Amino acid sequence: MKSLKLKMLLVLLPIILLALAVISGIGYFFARQVIQKNMDEILSETAYSSANKIEGWLNVQLQIINSSKTTLEEMGLSSADELSYLSAILESNPNFSDVYIGTKDGVMIDGSGWTPPADYDPRQRDWYTLGNDAETAGFTDPYLDLVTNKLVVSSSVLLNDTSGNFRGVLASDISLENITEFVKQITYGETGYAYLVNSIDGTILAHQDDSIISKKISELEGSGLSELENKISSGGSESSVYTIDGKKLIAYFAPVPGTHWSVIIAVSEQEIMKSLNQLLINILITFVFALLVIGISIERATHQIVKPIRSLDSSIRTIAGGDFTQEITKANLLRKDEIGIISVGIQQMQVALRNLINQVKTESKYIESDVDQVVNNVGILYDNIGDVSATTEELSAGMEETAASSEEMSATAQEIEHTAQQIATRSQEGATEAEAINRRANQTKDNVIASTLKAKEALTNTQQNLQDALNATKVVKEIDILSESIMQITAQTNLLALNASIEAARAGEAGKGFSVVAEEIRVLAEQSKNAVLKIQETTSRVTGSVDRLSECAQDVLSYISTDVVNDYAVLLEVAEHYSKDAKYVDELVSEFYSSSSVLLSAIQNIISAIDGVAIAANEGAKGTTDIANRVSDTTQKASEVQEIVEKTKKSTYRLIEEIAKFQV
Repeated sequence: MKSLKLKMLLVLLPIILLALAVISGIGYFFARQVIQKNMDEILSETAYSSANKIEGWLNVQLQIINSSKTTLEEMGLSSADELSYLSAILESNPNFSDVYIGTKDGVMIDGSGWTPPADYDPRQRDWYTLGNDAETAGFTDPYLDLVTNKLVVSSSVLLNDTSGNFRGVLASDISLENITEFVKQITYGETGYAYLVNSIDGTILAHQDDSIISKKISELEGSGLSELENKISSGGSESSVYTIDGKKLIAYFAPVPGTHWSVIIAVSEQEIMKSLNQLLINILITFVFALLVIGISIERATHQIVKPIRSLDSSIRTIAGGDFTQEITKANLLRKDEIGIISVGIQQMQVALRNLINQVKTESKYIESDVDQVVNNVGILYDNIGDVSATTEELSAGMEETAASSEEMSATAQEIEHTAQQIATRSQEGATEAEAINRRANQTKDNVIASTLKAKEALTNTQQNLQDALNATKVVKEIDILSESIMQITAQTNLLALNASIEAARAGEAGKGFSVVAEEIRVLAEQSKNAVLKIQETTSRVTGSVDRLSECAQDVLSYISTDVVNDYAVLLEVAEHYSKDAKYVDELVSEFYSSSSVLLSAIQNIISAIDGVAIAANEGAKGTTDIANRVSDTTQKASEVQEIVEKTKKSTYRLIEEIAKFQV
């Protein structure tokens, strides 16, 4: 079982550990931000400072050229003296690899004594193009020198004669080796170094490693170099991270004023992070130390909490052993915290238990006296119950005989009831059937009456419709009249056609067309005559059919008005007799059903009375038997009570002995 001290340590230490970890993490984060910001500022200032140093060094070389320009323009030296002057400049300045003049006529005056090839034209060189437009000296991009076969940069300036007329260009060569030596002197920390880059195309002009001079940054093997080259070519000053030869470097670059160059300060990320790593170690040491101090403090604090609890536990164990005279320490009772509240509660419980035990002792003595009295009373009760049991058994035997006789009477009455019930049921079924027959007779009578009315109505309607149809046949006669009129018209048309033909014949050639028309009219008249003859023939046949149909309809109507109507009258008379017979049978069966119902009711009352007697007898016998059984059970329970009382008496003695163990 874990102690309270251990539990508190297990609860508090993780919380404090988490809090310390969060505080340390936040502190490390902000410290890292501050250190990185300071490093950025320092390295950025270093890059600008280096750019300014290189600018100053270059300005010195430019000043020499500008001063030489002024001297040559003012003194008007001869060619020999001019060559000697250039040689003196070259000897006095070790940073120059050559000093020379290119005239506008294409003549080359070289202070180093170098004789150019026959096809050499200084006017085609970059340094000449730069100086031709420059009142003050400037630098060209690096190129390979024909004399030294090394990379150089040239500073050139426009040169006039003593009259102020354009004469040519004065220039000097500075080897990149000299620039590299100057750049190598710029360092930062233990691993930081500087190198010079042409910001236009990314060419390395000066570097600690001579093997990569004149190479472009993007041509080196590593990662992040193309991004660095792009940032430098965009101008300005910022930082970039790249990896070369397996080392991660942080580069800060700044442009060199007056040139297309940028100076880069590269520092190993490990060196920059060195201070951060040291800070992290210091934070971890502080974290562990704080954790130890807090752990010890928690242990001491929990000890102060647990100490009074242990004292309280000792008192509780003594009280639990039955010694209620044990007192809670005063120091615990006077505490104002939860332990003091628990101590007061335990003391109150101790007092309450002490009073309870005293009361139990007193009541135990009373129980002992009562138990003795109960034992005596139970003995007397046991004897009385034995007498009651014998009497009850005799009464029960008599009630059982009465119940048997009542059951026999009830069985006989039930058979009579069953027979009467069947009679009543059959009577009810006969009454129901007679009523149904009566309903069917009445329904048949109603149907016959309705059919008679419908037959008469149909006869009347048929007669009327037949009369209307016969009247309609008069139209056929009108057709005959119209046919006669058409025949007369046709005869007249034939006569007119004949007259027209005669008149046409008289007219000769002029009447031939009219003769044709007259012939066509005659033909139409003949066709009309034939059509009228066919109409008259058809009309004659229709008239004969209508006459025959009229005679058949008169026969049907005669049959319906005599035979069918008489049959309906006979059927109606039979339906009325059938209805009267059904009503008589219904009344007879109803009276029989009423009599059987009265008989059944009387038999049921008799059975009910017999059942009441049987039930009462059975209940009496059952009640008596139950009384006998209960008396027997009571006797048994009295015996059991007597045993329980004896056990209670023994338990009371044991309770008194147990309570005697408590010290109050």
